[in-house]
Amino acid sequence: MKASYRLQRWLPLIFAMSGITGIGFHIAGHGAGVAEWHVRAILHTIASLLFLVVVILHVKSRWAWYKSFRKGIGKKSRLTFLLSLVFLFVAFSGIALLGIYGANSELGLWHYKAGIALLVLSVLHIAKRYRWKR
Repeated sequence: MKASYRLQRWLPLIFAMSGITGIGFHIAGHGAGVAEWHVRAILHTIASLLFLVVVILHVKSRWAWYKSFRKGIGKKSRLTFLLSLVFLFVAFSGIALLGIYGANSELGLWHYKAGIALLVLSVLHIAKRYRWKR
């Protein structure tokens, strides 16, 4: 089995883990105890770092597509381009939040909102590429 095929199988699962733990982490910030909040923070951090690694491998396997941006963005690739931009913001803001106490911070709220946008764009990206089988 090709490595890229195995990667494609794991990417949606790890994506879901990152999204679910992120939403759970946000919910825990609205009244859960410090211990529960801390556990959810750790789970989200682990899931998101794993997601970051898998996305880097995914982008690396499609690097020729990214190199084609020099010629312009075609109609079919606008969603992927927007997804890439939002992912970069979410990844960098998440890494920045590791270095600060992000609870109730402005950056943390932006990270959460962009994360929700990333979830929606990712589902659209997956649905666009998924071959529906009967």
